[in-house]
Amino acid sequence: MSDITHAVGGALPTPGMPAARGDAPRFRIVPARYRARTASTVLAAALVALVLNSVLGNPQWGWPVFAEWFLSAPVLSGLARTLLLTALGALFGFALGVPLALARVSRSPLVAACAWAFIWLFRSIPLVVLLLILNNLGYLYDHVWLGVPFTGITFADVATTDLISPFCAAVLGLTLNHAAFAAEGIRGGILSVDPGQLEAAAALGLPRARQATRIVLPQAMRAFLPVAFNDLISLAKGTSMVYVLAMPELFYTVQVIYRRNLEVIPLLMVATVWYLIILTVLSIVQAQVERRYARGAVRNPARSPFAAIVGKLTDALPGRRERATTRRDGTVEASGPSGVRRGAGDAPRAAGDAQPRMKPSSAPASLQRIGPSATSSAAPASGAEFARGARAPAGTAGASGEMGAEAFRVSGASDVPAAPGSVASSASASSTGAAAWVVSEASDVSDAFAAPRASADATSPVAAARASASVRRGGEVAVQRVSKSFGQHKVLDDVSFVAPAGSVTVILGQSGSGKSTLLRTINHLERVDGGFIDIDGELIGYRRDGDTLYELKEKDVLRRRVDVGMVFQNFNLFPHLTVLENIVEAPVASGRATRAEAERVARELLARVGLAAKAGAYSRQLSGGQQQRVAIARALALKPKVLLFDEPTSALDPELVNEVLDVIKELARSGTTLVIVTHEIGFAREVADTILFMEHGRIVEAGPPAQVLGAPAHPRTRAFLSKVL
Repeated sequence: MSDITHAVGGALPTPGMPAARGDAPRFRIVPARYRARTASTVLAAALVALVLNSVLGNPQWGWPVFAEWFLSAPVLSGLARTLLLTALGALFGFALGVPLALARVSRSPLVAACAWAFIWLFRSIPLVVLLLILNNLGYLYDHVWLGVPFTGITFADVATTDLISPFCAAVLGLTLNHAAFAAEGIRGGILSVDPGQLEAAAALGLPRARQATRIVLPQAMRAFLPVAFNDLISLAKGTSMVYVLAMPELFYTVQVIYRRNLEVIPLLMVATVWYLIILTVLSIVQAQVERRYARGAVRNPARSPFAAIVGKLTDALPGRRERATTRRDGTVEASGPSGVRRGAGDAPRAAGDAQPRMKPSSAPASLQRIGPSATSSAAPASGAEFARGARAPAGTAGASGEMGAEAFRVSGASDVPAAPGSVASSASASSTGAAAWVVSEASDVSDAFAAPRASADATSPVAAARASASVRRGGEVAVQRVSKSFGQHKVLDDVSFVAPAGSVTVILGQSGSGKSTLLRTINHLERVDGGFIDIDGELIGYRRDGDTLYELKEKDVLRRRVDVGMVFQNFNLFPHLTVLENIVEAPVASGRATRAEAERVARELLARVGLAAKAGAYSRQLSGGQQQRVAIARALALKPKVLLFDEPTSALDPELVNEVLDVIKELARSGTTLVIVTHEIGFAREVADTILFMEHGRIVEAGPPAQVLGAPAHPRTRAFLSKVL
């Protein structure tokens, strides 16, 4: 640390850095001065003063008349009608604009064309013309009827003049005009959402309606809100157009008054000031709504000025110097006068503690890791099994390979009480027979899995219950002569392979060889042109009838897709949801768990990947490695038979790769079938049962790691490995 910093700030010297000299002087820091900035500030203040003097000091503005009419009953009545028209036009306009926007992006050409025609028509017609046409609709149609066209069958028949009053014509005209503009704004917001978000939602099996309401529209709101409030402000000012219908709204009322007393300018200022007040309120509401939908968009969002004012007033109250608030994840944080927030039970961290540390289990913590002693009598695995970790047979809860919840104890969860002889009770009974550790909030996953695993008694009811709840037998993946083309380019060419239940299959190959496309066909994110894929004999995207495959409707595909989890290269976490909400969303939407059960499982999964303390964080507040671990936990929440990894480490810095690979290594022992696309050759050698090497959409070589990586038979495999090894 520099001498100046030490002298001014009084900070402690950093270990390894030279200490400040004892005779170092203390300097006074003077901020840089910018003369141009000062001059422009003075000029702006002078201009404001001139404008105020010109307006307030000129008697021709008629401020006494302004004061007389500003709060008069006719003006307030017109103001109320203006506000009502604005509210109804906005409500019905946005309600109509949302389905119009969704229709514009529909896959049906006719639906999209009809929506486009509606928007084109009502954006083109001036509002005044539209209002006059609607008000005179009775001249075109004597009656409005509802029935079956060209048959004479009528269900309802109403006289047009009875149905459309001036007020109804005004609301209808404002609604149609506003809906046309709002629909295009909403469509722009929808198009701004990353396509990866749609793929992630589809991969999780979320129904289409839930994809729209929970994933797409909340993110589209970020791009749409500025446009929406611009349209809303235009709508508020556009209500002045209804004067052509002789409706006594604000502007029409002011016109009537100044035509009687001839005080034109003062009455126009009355209307102007009221419009300024309305639009100021809308601008304040816009700022607050934008902050609401900006959750997760930035790492450290600025505090709302209104929240800051309220917070200062609250802190100033007696007895409110220390207050507690509840986070979204259910934990409690305390905030003192300094504004520093800390979790309940957290001790202040020393200045040099940049990273959380492993602590003894006696300290208060949210996660305790129980493992056997170093003198465990379990026989070590040998050969390739030792390199990968002894993998439990598919469908069993192996002691060394089990990744179930019995390896952890999560505080606050509704765990089954530990029975005598269970892992938890044996750990607490003996200090030498087990090692208990607490994983703090930002510890790497390698630390979380560093302690040896508990050798759970196979007959323990706790171990059996938790194992059955957290582990699902892997499914067999059979790819049968699959082909796929994009235009004239054939990406997959007659590809076939079988991944046995509980196995780990790694797909290697250069970029563009078809690896990711093959992976995406397994869960039907990409349709195949030929062949088929089944998991445990069940097709994902088709129904077989003899020699014919009938493609399933999307809702049926989504229902079957929940058995196939997928972890994407770019994480594709939902940025507007917290970590906990990301994991909980799919189990609740699919009906596989209640909200409470899904949250309990989500916290256990976060504990498994070493992120128990990040439940309330947003994805933007996490590192790349942490985001990928959350993505893995999200995929595991549905307890899939098969888990697909599409280059899970390619978007990470080299130092973050290992923490994700460690999690996948643990999954390789769990009995879940894994299919992994990767360029990590060492990792593939360690975890794979079978390696597939692809070239130009074909599998040119397949076999165990020792064969494919150690003694490749195909010349293309040898050439590829010679460049990467």
